[in-house]
Amino acid sequence: MSLAGPVILAVYLVVLLAKAVLARRYATRCPPVPVGDAAQVTILQPVTSGDPRLAEFLAHTLDVFPRSPIIWIADEDDPGALEVCASLQPVDAARPVRLLRTSPPPQAVNPKAWKLAAAEPHLGTAFVAVVDDDTRLTPAGLDALLDGLTGADLSTGLPCYLPGSNLRSNLVAQFVNNQSVLTYLPLLEFFPPVTINGMCYALRTDRLKTLGGFARIERLAADDLAMGQLVIAAGGRIHQTITPHFIATTVQGWRHYFQLMHRWFVFALLLVREQPRSRQALILAVHGSPPLLLWLGLLLGAVFPSWPALGGLVTLLAARAWLLRGVQQGFFDRAMHEPGLSLLSELLQPVHCLHAVFSRTVRWRKRDIRVRSNRDFSYV
Repeated sequence: MSLAGPVILAVYLVVLLAKAVLARRYATRCPPVPVGDAAQVTILQPVTSGDPRLAEFLAHTLDVFPRSPIIWIADEDDPGALEVCASLQPVDAARPVRLLRTSPPPQAVNPKAWKLAAAEPHLGTAFVAVVDDDTRLTPAGLDALLDGLTGADLSTGLPCYLPGSNLRSNLVAQFVNNQSVLTYLPLLEFFPPVTINGMCYALRTDRLKTLGGFARIERLAADDLAMGQLVIAAGGRIHQTITPHFIATTVQGWRHYFQLMHRWFVFALLLVREQPRSRQALILAVHGSPPLLLWLGLLLGAVFPSWPALGGLVTLLAARAWLLRGVQQGFFDRAMHEPGLSLLSELLQPVHCLHAVFSRTVRWRKRDIRVRSNRDFSYV
């Protein structure tokens, strides 16, 4: 049994390698992206206060997209968000930047979709891009989104988290950067996208209206899953770009960390439950098995120690780090990998998954939401 741990970790590494190969195969089918017309894109940013870097990220959107109309949407009872937006609004009246104030969402109405629906009547460009308030969309990222719309109804970006200012923020960053490429891209070899990355996506404005607009997803808990399903149900197509957009969330304590991960895992389980059984099995095998194999391999190595087993474990963990760094360098043009935090973030995944299975009340910014299904949720 002394070599059982390294053997299981070798199987784990083979799964990671297969996902990396599939992701690269998808990327080779994506042609070079032409430069798009940013002036034809309205950028919608739902804004909520709480993150100390909020002003920095909203200012980034202003600076990088001087020709794009921008609409910030904040709750009227969120003075922090309103103050930040007002302080950044250009004094030049010719600069198309608008701040909308919305009432708090009614019971069982998605808070993000509620804001987006309020902004929809103000759209006057051919395209609309939804960008979260902690997301840095780049010109290359916007070009990729627009190019994706030449053959699809919706295009969505590839998330990359920037290093944070504390351990919890960096743990979240390692989780996302470990998973992003190896989650969104490999299964596209077998079936088209079944959801979107809600942090950054784009549509044609006229197509959004024919789909029924953001009001169609207001009664659904996971707005990204809801938007993806809305497009697919209408016979549309989703395009997954390979160009990253960059996110930074300040995780202000361990309670905040577990709340954030809990919400993500609850919504991920909603996605899996919406799929046919065969697809569920494939998703769970490809994405659910690696952290379990990692746990089992490490535990067996600890229970049945030997020098050859230890050497095998160290070698395989080094190979894991090398592979993940290579994937990040290839898709993000930078390696974000921190070996210790990366390993810890993956080992914590079964904990987050069990938490999501047994507790269905999530914390979304400033609201507690009890999620019974994607179509059945309420504010607590």
